[in-house]
Amino acid sequence: MAGWTRRTWLQQAALGAAGAFAGIGAPRSARPAGRDGPVLIVAAATGGYSIQDAFLALRESEVSPQRRETLNVYPDDWVEDFGPFRAVQIPEGAPDHLGVATPGQRRFLQRHRQDLLVYTTRSSAVNHLVAQQRVLNGDGGLRGRTLMEEVASQLGAGRLLANVNMAPTGFSAPGVDPTVPSWAQPVAIANPWLFPLGLHGHQGLRPAWHPEDVARARQLRRSLEDLAPGRPAARWDAWDTLREQAAELEAANLVERLNVTQSSSAWRLEDYGVPANDAADRLAEAFPYLDLDPFEAQAALAFLLVRARVSSVVTIGLPMATLDAADRPLNPRAAFDASHGRHRYYQALVWDRYLSVLSSLIDLLQSEPTQDGGTLWDHCVLFMPSEFGRVQHRPGAGGGFGSAHDFEGAGMIASPRVRGGRVWGGVSPVTGRTVGFDRRTGALDPERPGLSEAEAVAAVLAALDLDTRGLPDLSAVRRR
Repeated sequence: MAGWTRRTWLQQAALGAAGAFAGIGAPRSARPAGRDGPVLIVAAATGGYSIQDAFLALRESEVSPQRRETLNVYPDDWVEDFGPFRAVQIPEGAPDHLGVATPGQRRFLQRHRQDLLVYTTRSSAVNHLVAQQRVLNGDGGLRGRTLMEEVASQLGAGRLLANVNMAPTGFSAPGVDPTVPSWAQPVAIANPWLFPLGLHGHQGLRPAWHPEDVARARQLRRSLEDLAPGRPAARWDAWDTLREQAAELEAANLVERLNVTQSSSAWRLEDYGVPANDAADRLAEAFPYLDLDPFEAQAALAFLLVRARVSSVVTIGLPMATLDAADRPLNPRAAFDASHGRHRYYQALVWDRYLSVLSSLIDLLQSEPTQDGGTLWDHCVLFMPSEFGRVQHRPGAGGGFGSAHDFEGAGMIASPRVRGGRVWGGVSPVTGRTVGFDRRTGALDPERPGLSEAEAVAAVLAALDLDTRGLPDLSAVRRR
């Protein structure tokens, strides 16, 4: 955040305000903003992950000797079991070791495997943008809506920011259904550090504006507007509705409640009348690269949005830009898709970052009590979609190979609301590719494909106990 001036700060805050108002408008009712309710968190695994380099890794001993040098399999002692799941740890000194610790896979399974469901998939596209959109619209199964728009339409009435999207590329694209309520449409956030400043008309300005002066200026403006001849009634009504929503946002004190930035010598929040969030120390501990890494900042803001009970859907996603910290690489350009060049190296790097951040997000949600005696995590469904899988062939022993996109892959849901601790499907020791399963029982069935995009979104809706709009019955995912 170094190098930001007051001018750039306010300019970016203005952009944040435009994004904030893009998804609100029509009057809303139903669920009060302060009440607990189901929440969907989408964590987009940008670039296409390989589940065979994480939770469904193959050991060399499970593959015939003739195939060990041509399939993406690991030495037995590089793979650790956690129930039905596995964690890969490339040892120090191996050709594709990162030179830094990568505990993300192991830590996630140690803490959260009981809530994790991994299922194999069969994608209908291996083009990034097409596949990203199809994994979220069910390949058309939601009739023009994205999963996030559908969930927000069913759960978001009364939420000030019902559907927040911080993901990159096609994971941020809205649907094409014109009947989606305006308040259920995505609120796009390009900068999670500055977005909260766009939720108030004058807080953060220097010198500070007194609220009474602002109220008088607004009243004068309205008096002048009433004198304007030939005003289009519909447009002015819509404008008045937006002002009402803006007043709600200001009254909710969201600048402070959603602030993920800590005050520092380079960024003195108190100089602008912006108080630090009361969870600032917890956020800094959970996300050590919070001031640098947009993915960590997104996860921090996701936690605060859920904690404030202002959102029913929050989408975050790995960035599509190279990012290095002083002590380690954080993200390669194109995230998981950097595997085209060095498959194992970049899969290990990005799996570690992805799962480390999500594990910390879940930990924070588990630390927040709710009125029913549980925690915020009890109300959440974390959907972790990937565009597609990766081809598992390599041209000989060693890890120095690249991988292409593959139709066969996997998806993941983590939540106390699902029948966790399970794998639906598996990996073939003959081809290294994922295989399908029986939809009713989850039993391995190599004759079947993995879940389609439509079935995957149906599973998420079923986990949230929502109307699946005629999609296939995946109620077997729900924890009884």
